[in-house]
Amino acid sequence: MKTMRFITKLMLVAFLAGLHSQLFANDLIVAENGAGGAYSSITDALAASVDGDRIFITPKSGGAAYAEDLNLDKSIQLLSNKEGEFFTIQGEITVTPEIARKITIIGMRNLQGSITSTVASPEGEPCEVNIMNCDFKLGNILFDVDYFKMTIASNLIKGKVIIRNGKIIGNSISNKENGISVTVNSDLNISNDTILVVANKINNSYLTVGSTYNYGIYIKTTSHFFMISNNFVKYEYGSYYAWPTTYYYGYGIFVENAKNASNGKNTILNNTLYREETANIGGNLWGIYVSSIPADASVDIVNNLIVANASMPINEGIISYSNTGIVASNYNFFSNVTTAFKDAVDDGTNKIDSNTLVDNEGKLAANSDAIDGGNPDSVYYDIDLTRANVGVYGGSFTLDNFFPITGAARVYFVQAPRRVIIGNTIKIKAEAFDR
Repeated sequence: MKTMRFITKLMLVAFLAGLHSQLFANDLIVAENGAGGAYSSITDALAASVDGDRIFITPKSGGAAYAEDLNLDKSIQLLSNKEGEFFTIQGEITVTPEIARKITIIGMRNLQGSITSTVASPEGEPCEVNIMNCDFKLGNILFDVDYFKMTIASNLIKGKVIIRNGKIIGNSISNKENGISVTVNSDLNISNDTILVVANKINNSYLTVGSTYNYGIYIKTTSHFFMISNNFVKYEYGSYYAWPTTYYYGYGIFVENAKNASNGKNTILNNTLYREETANIGGNLWGIYVSSIPADASVDIVNNLIVANASMPINEGIISYSNTGIVASNYNFFSNVTTAFKDAVDDGTNKIDSNTLVDNEGKLAANSDAIDGGNPDSVYYDIDLTRANVGVYGGSFTLDNFFPITGAARVYFVQAPRRVIIGNTIKIKAEAFDR
């Protein structure tokens, strides 16, 4: 553990040194009332900017908001002018795409407003949008359009997220509005990339009227491979419209379709799906539902924990429906799940009657059989090089590496080989942000 932390610090120093050595066209400053000759609004600074500029936004006194709707139509960075402190806005943000356009927002708090694009980027190198260390008090991140590449990392989001390509890493997402917290749809920019939904805390528990399907994570992509790893999904079915004459369903993870190719992997790994103990209005709670996987595709479901309380169990754990490709499940643990497998194959390694309970942060109780209960292969080891725990605190992407969200510069993702052959080059990739 200490070695991993030391490496991470070195990577952060190297990244930040490289970042500050880049040449930008201009650095523009925004400050309250235009203090010190700065721009008084973000809109004015955007109008004066050119591709490659950085706009540093000084937080207003008392956390007051810049009340503006913004249109981002250049390669631009919006950054807080105070390290570790949010600049606050209130308004809608629209991205106008272009080939290879790069937009980055770091350190923003939006009191009421979403960031969206409803227009596909032109075919070619995707338009990149990076949203990091932001706080959406009441708003969504909606990019259900083609030829975008998203990075959504270390944010607080009281809303929902929809993308077609990119990474959703280390966010706290609380969607109490409707339907689905995280959605990944198909993109016309078909590639061998892997979409990452990793180490997010997702709260999809709410009461609503008339919503028949509720999902924590919904994957419906035929253009890219996917990895859903170390997400803590709290969910409850709470719709009370027309019950019991109409049935309703809540899902932790729902996968519908996959890229029809065998040269990449689709993985559902080390997630914890937890039914909160709230008023049982009615409906069905399901854990992991996988359907319509085509013949040349496969999905590995490994080291996941599906857990509820005895008084309010989860109806079905892992469900396989209408798949022609291979769906393999091993070392998944079930606690207070009425039917662990529905039309899915139990290979004998799964624990149907686990004694595991978790707290509100997904931490395993001290006597849980999920501790060191995961797949014994070394590629799944915990970062202390012991056998993997089942659930979100197991494996390389343990939730401890991503939370708490500190609001300061950090390495938010490290990719390294899970197994190293002596004599081979070790390739490690670290991604980070400053401000």
